[in-house]
Amino acid sequence: MLTFIYIPFISIFSLVWCWILTEDSMITERLYLWLKSKLEDKYNWLYLPLIGCPKCNAGQIAFWLFIYLDYENYNLLHHIFFTTTTIFLTSLLMKFYIKINQNERD
Repeated sequence: MLTFIYIPFISIFSLVWCWILTEDSMITERLYLWLKSKLEDKYNWLYLPLIGCPKCNAGQIAFWLFIYLDYENYNLLHHIFFTTTTIFLTSLLMKFYIKINQNERD
């Protein structure tokens, strides 16, 4: 059960990694552009979870982290809940981030 404490951290990490740090003149912008040019068209299935989509990134991290952390006491329903809740929270954070940026520009 202690595993569920990781949900907000995964969501925040994915949003920062995939959106904030890939903006113009940010630290991972060049990595983002390079991966986008190499993977987006042919290997979209790999590009999205790596850096192209915060929800995809958070879902993959949550999926695999749950298996790693709760390997001995694995429960399928907990696994599904952990992964979907992480994706849902990431989606909410994305909407909140968009709303904040719109207010800053106005």
